[in-house]
Amino acid sequence: MKKLIFNDYIAEDLGFIVVEGAPEILAQENYEVVSIEGRNGSLITNKGTYPDIEKTFTITAIDYIDDDNIEDMMNTIKRWFFDINDNKLYYAFNHKYNIVKKVIFDEDVRTNFEQFGDFQVTFLCEPFYYEDEEPITYYYSNDSGNTYKYINNGDFESLPNIRLY
Repeated sequence: MKKLIFNDYIAEDLGFIVVEGAPEILAQENYEVVSIEGRNGSLITNKGTYPDIEKTFTITAIDYIDDDNIEDMMNTIKRWFFDINDNKLYYAFNHKYNIVKKVIFDEDVRTNFEQFGDFQVTFLCEPFYYEDEEPITYYYSNDSGNTYKYINNGDFESLPNIRLY
């Protein structure tokens, strides 16, 4: 069973379960399609950038009995999603996470929960997974004999982005 962990809280420990989880969306590189007269097919230009990923979950309470405990549940939801100390989202894998940029509720959580027994939350995430395990480390030696160490904290092999200030 997949566990939803966000902001250092496990959904089940707070009294919630995931009714419907987000599908596994892989980051697709942005591209441009160019039609050229006289050429069969089109020209595809990869832009080298990736869009954010939205992950939507339908969540319900495990022990929701009546409207008497709705205030406690609402306070738990507010603490879980809005008092953010750690923006890591674990769902599909135990050792990989997404970094959440924004938490979005499309509807009135309280009203929706009272009417239907669940609510939806959408996480706007960076496009790649990150590893809890050791990062990917690269070493580069130049002609002068200097060795440089580059650390990639993600799970997608990429060229280093070096900024000098």
